[in-house]
Amino acid sequence: GDINLQLKGSLKRWEHAGLAFATNFRLPSGDPYNALGSGALGIRPFLVLSGDYKRIAPHINVGYQWNGASVLAGNIGLGIKREIPGQIPYVAGLDFAASKRLTLNFDVLGQEVIHGDRILPPVGVQLPDGSTSSSITFGRSSYNMTNGSAGLKFNPGGRLLVIFDLLFRMNSSGLRATVSPIVGLSYTL
Repeated sequence: GDINLQLKGSLKRWEHAGLAFATNFRLPSGDPYNALGSGALGIRPFLVLSGDYKRIAPHINVGYQWNGASVLAGNIGLGIKREIPGQIPYVAGLDFAASKRLTLNFDVLGQEVIHGDRILPPVGVQLPDGSTSSSITFGRSSYNMTNGSAGLKFNPGGRLLVIFDLLFRMNSSGLRATVSPIVGLSYTL
């Protein structure tokens, strides 16, 4: 797949909060013809505001995703490239330290897709014989995809972190699963 690199730096710190700026770079190293990459460079600068109030840690991220041209947004059969639509990604959520080793989390993750390809509502078409039929048309319009994520992070000991989450859609825009389980392991060196 594509390689993602991220740079992050602190802008401002308060007693119980902090503001950071980050940029994610998506390098088109994967093969878009085999569903292994986007085929286009992507740059996503974003702001991160996070807090820490006893056992609760709220956070908000918002940014903008610029994308290059790819056959995935054009015509993959003919090899024609077109710009992948820009997006405004956002996240708002909180972590709750239930115990020293267990953290519960909930997030709302969304993205406003700007001028993305859409199947438009059927349009009535008059046929030569006088009858009517519906025609499916395609167009570009902006739309919002919003998901929720609920889960936990567990530290069984040392520097190991085990992550369990359920990602679920909160609206019906876009093509995505109703519920997706996410399992992860993280080890700090």
